[in-house]
Amino acid sequence: GLYIRESKRQGPSGTRQASRGFTVRNSGFQFNARQGLSVIQLRRGLFENCDFSYTGFVDAAGSKGAYGAHSPSAGVDVEPNSTPEFGDRVDVLTGEILFRNCRMCGNYGAAFLAGKYARGHAFLERVRLESCHLQCNEGESGGRDGFIFDVPGGEVVDCTLQMVDKIAYLGWYPMSEASPRFAGNSVSGRNPKANYPVFEVRRTRGAPLVESNQFAGEQQQP
Repeated sequence: GLYIRESKRQGPSGTRQASRGFTVRNSGFQFNARQGLSVIQLRRGLFENCDFSYTGFVDAAGSKGAYGAHSPSAGVDVEPNSTPEFGDRVDVLTGEILFRNCRMCGNYGAAFLAGKYARGHAFLERVRLESCHLQCNEGESGGRDGFIFDVPGGEVVDCTLQMVDKIAYLGWYPMSEASPRFAGNSVSGRNPKANYPVFEVRRTRGAPLVESNQFAGEQQQP
């Protein structure tokens, strides 16, 4: 898949330079082992009309190759490991990233992951999903986490989330102060057992906004 990171060299100030200004359009990143896209350090990015699907498989029917999958096996994972203050320090915080009209379907792991919080600081900010289509894989994929979004200044708008038997989480870390906006989306799925959610707003210190969405359960036949 596509892996976007910082420079390996330290600058005069002792920081590494993060990637900047990526634009990716009309591109497919499918049938990878780890991720369709890993965003490690990036400031200002646009991903438009792209397909990040079928990670962990060799075809759309869910056939496995010899290697299989490598955790987290997601369609997209925004996973910064440094900030200007922590880790292998970078010059700017990861953020200002837009996914517009992208597809993330049939991955062995989650459709989309974004969030990191440690030492009292968020490692990313201002990520937006707009008019994207997410569909989780059923059953055997690792864990029940189909979507995690814990982003300061983050937005998920006008998207379709078909969770199947997975969970979509808004918020993740208990100490996070992220207040994401989740609006105009269509969310569907089914509970594999009683009192098992399809969409969960996790307890954080933030104040998420959830408005004008449609949530539809899919009843399994007895």
